[in-house]
Amino acid sequence: MPTENRNLELTITLEQLQNSIRNEENSGFLLRNMSITKGGEANQLIVEEGAPPVSQMVVQELIGAETEAEATKLARKLHDELPVDAGVVAFGKLSIESKLVWLAAFRRAGMGVEPPDAGTEKAGLTGVIVSKADEEWVFFGRQEVDVNGKQVREGKKEFSDDGSERVAKYWLLGTGNPNLSGKDRTQPWSAAFISYLMASSGVGKRFLRSEAHQVYIYAAIKAQEERSTDYGYWGFPLEKEKPKVGDLICAWRPTKDSPGPVTFKMAKDGKEYASHCDLVVAVTADSIAVIGGNVDQSVTKRHFKLDDGFLRAANFPKGFALLQNKLAGVEAPDLVKEPKPVIAPDAGTFQHCSRGWEITGYYTPVEKDYSGAAHFVAVVGVGEEAFVEDFLKDVKIEGWGRTRFGWYLGFFSDAYHKAAFAQDALGQPLVIGSVAVDRNEIPFKRQLTLPDLPNDWGKAIYTATDVGGAINQKHIDVYCGEGVAAEKLTKKLTIKKNAKFPQLGQVCFA
Repeated sequence: MPTENRNLELTITLEQLQNSIRNEENSGFLLRNMSITKGGEANQLIVEEGAPPVSQMVVQELIGAETEAEATKLARKLHDELPVDAGVVAFGKLSIESKLVWLAAFRRAGMGVEPPDAGTEKAGLTGVIVSKADEEWVFFGRQEVDVNGKQVREGKKEFSDDGSERVAKYWLLGTGNPNLSGKDRTQPWSAAFISYLMASSGVGKRFLRSEAHQVYIYAAIKAQEERSTDYGYWGFPLEKEKPKVGDLICAWRPTKDSPGPVTFKMAKDGKEYASHCDLVVAVTADSIAVIGGNVDQSVTKRHFKLDDGFLRAANFPKGFALLQNKLAGVEAPDLVKEPKPVIAPDAGTFQHCSRGWEITGYYTPVEKDYSGAAHFVAVVGVGEEAFVEDFLKDVKIEGWGRTRFGWYLGFFSDAYHKAAFAQDALGQPLVIGSVAVDRNEIPFKRQLTLPDLPNDWGKAIYTATDVGGAINQKHIDVYCGEGVAAEKLTKKLTIKKNAKFPQLGQVCFA
């Protein structure tokens, strides 16, 4: 942050402002190529000479600031929180129909730097993986370490309340382990983080998710030896291939049982060892940027020097393997693909059945699927924040929604709350297989089947873990997942009294 700020007082009509502002996933307001009036002349809210166009700027209202000192303090705080590069490029007052508003403009992170083509792949499945990693990095406060190993920004830690919840999500969705969180500080979670990135990006069977890096490293080495196109990564010695965006770089770490050193041959032979891998998210002519979990107790971005395009062990201590991304050409999973339940092999044991049940579905709306006017609301533990109005309406109905920031917004007890994942009434992540019930009819954790539901949904086992304001008496609400496809699915799973179901739906218990 500069210590000297150049003030700029600008006048604009409310209509111009509303037409020029839209929500962005990582920040507050972004003004796109907007002309504003300054002393009768058209100008932009840019005061730094050589600054990028407004379309590459984050312009944030400094809510609550009345004086320049208050605005400066808030601008410094936002600068540390938002995904922006160093420095403020504009700072001033905007007069909107007689109301004075303080604004600060920042350069969006990564703008103005043009990496070589090899380092900019953002399309397809690789792009989804990289975006997921960046989303988690932003959530954890953008902790960063430069090429000299110096921490330039400290982020949120694993043992903070929401940090711990987020790590619990990595364990659950990445490895299937429901018993660990960020407060289990003796348990390394970096492999769970990488596994979560792959699971949440839709990589599927192309990656062998595990609580230990060595498992998927071994699988990648074998895939390379067999020239297998079925696996998403091929394992090579660290210095044999140039790293690209989407690759994984791996280093060994000493433990009591495995003090090291570890070689690529040992990994190839399936030896036991401890290790750590990071995802390459950017490549320039002389360095790479990687994101990894459980680095200094956070999700951290680190930078390493390259030598003629190669990552040498001298610049990446204890490095021994590079897992080359082989997902080029693989399309990202269809974001509107209908979620699928897990079919239970023992569903036939649920033979105590009764009819007369209304069955509906609910889902988690995703803010990126919405557009339109924004509205500020108070979020417990966060303060005032703006969200798309229609998104807020659906959050009130459905209970939870995924925000453009990556964290989840819940509405209960007449207030909005922030969490690392959409939660059921037991405080656990909402997953396919969760159902909301009236606890006077069905106790929590009771398992059941819904044989009248279509396709595989009628063969799955569900667990009562949630409640809802509209879920009363013989009414079951089935959780359908996140996004547009999940919303459409809720209609397919609905069973109300009609010609097809004159006696409503059937519910079976063990």
